[in-house]
Amino acid sequence: MPDQPYNQSTARNLGVWIFSVSIVYSALAYGTTTAVTRFVLDGILLSGFLATCAGRLGQKKSLLCSSRLIFILLGIQLMGGLYLLNPKARFNPVTEVLSPLEDAVPWLPGSYDIALSWPVVLHFACLSLALVALVDLMHESANRWKMLRIIAITGFGVAVIGIYQKASGAGSMLWTSKEYPPTFFAAFRYHGNAAAYLNLCWPAALAMLLRVLREDPRNILAKSFWISALAFTFGGLLVNTSKYGHVIAFVCMIAVLMIGISRISQFGGKRRLIVVITGVVFLSMFVILSMFSGDVIFARWDEAMNSGVSFKRRLLAYGTALEMWQGAPLWGYGPGSFVLLFRYFSVPAGKELGGKWSFAHNDYLQSLTEWGLAGSLLIFAVFGIGIWLLWKYYRRTQRASYSAMAALLGLLLVSLHIVVDFSLQIGAMQIIALVYVSFGWAGAPKRNRRAGTVTSRHSHEWANPETGSGRSRHRRSRRR
Repeated sequence: MPDQPYNQSTARNLGVWIFSVSIVYSALAYGTTTAVTRFVLDGILLSGFLATCAGRLGQKKSLLCSSRLIFILLGIQLMGGLYLLNPKARFNPVTEVLSPLEDAVPWLPGSYDIALSWPVVLHFACLSLALVALVDLMHESANRWKMLRIIAITGFGVAVIGIYQKASGAGSMLWTSKEYPPTFFAAFRYHGNAAAYLNLCWPAALAMLLRVLREDPRNILAKSFWISALAFTFGGLLVNTSKYGHVIAFVCMIAVLMIGISRISQFGGKRRLIVVITGVVFLSMFVILSMFSGDVIFARWDEAMNSGVSFKRRLLAYGTALEMWQGAPLWGYGPGSFVLLFRYFSVPAGKELGGKWSFAHNDYLQSLTEWGLAGSLLIFAVFGIGIWLLWKYYRRTQRASYSAMAALLGLLLVSLHIVVDFSLQIGAMQIIALVYVSFGWAGAPKRNRRAGTVTSRHSHEWANPETGSGRSRHRRSRRR
């Protein structure tokens, strides 16, 4: 029986589709912010990992993953295990008393509430396994484009749903009749998360559009679809009531229009007319969309420019989070412990920090309070090294690598957004961020040595410009 081609493994294709399902599910299940939806998401991620391993076992090969990444992920899992095995305190939910445990080893990591920590540790384990599988799958360029397509389409769908809700004056989100404040968007309870999600998705739509313009400029249907996907995703950012999302959307919209104008030569002699028509359509759409939630948007910006209550509360929360970290600088208080301990540290602030704070609205600070400096450095290394590798590949391939550009843009935007929000605490955005990071850790696609060709017909996008395009080598190989 002949060997099955490397990129045609049924089990590996199943792994790609399972991870695609995780992207769609997490976007429609309230961002997987509840215990049940996060548990389901963990099951989907674990299934994707097992399917990818099964594909490799069928080929009698091991997973392709950087040893550096595996070492970092093992370090995170080791710390997670120590948090559970070395509890330093116990919280009584009836009396609401936090009691220290004397038998804990003080110089080792330990959780201040195992009930809060073990679901987060389990979730991080599933995310780590998913990242290892994604890095292996993303060695094939075709898989990268499949994931980008799913991300772009899902973001398009979320934007359309959110725009419809604002236009119809809906008072409840999807799948529920419960009334919510007007800041919800699609299936996201918090508008800031929806804005961060759309900022993760529109780079994928831009990459798909640029790819169509480069490879098949005569395909009017594909161009129209991806232009619409990109426009509506930006429109969703405009309709959304997140102030920080508006700022990022405005800057990015100008950048995208500049990129589009630079690429308009793909249209030939009618490019000026197309530029004018596209500009008029975009401007008209944004003006119309701004009317859907204009009152709420104006009220929020008016509050920010005058009283600035939200901004002042966040500054107080950031100061409190820093005080928390100073109490346990190396190991932190354990994953998921912020919601429990913040209430004690925020007592001096009084009513100004009243209410329940489940998140610090700054993922960098929350990571320091929960994982300490040691764990935070490991987590940041996964993303920081991935971004650095993406930047290195993008510079090497200049403008040819649209998928690397999309991943780099998405990660940089979410890195900015988590300064004022808790985007990477949400499963829907964790999955897309992992997909983007896996592009960097996977690097360039491997070549099939026996066939003498690249593993995918799309792998030319990672070609080194100094040695010529991958597409031309692929064509020469087919002619031979």
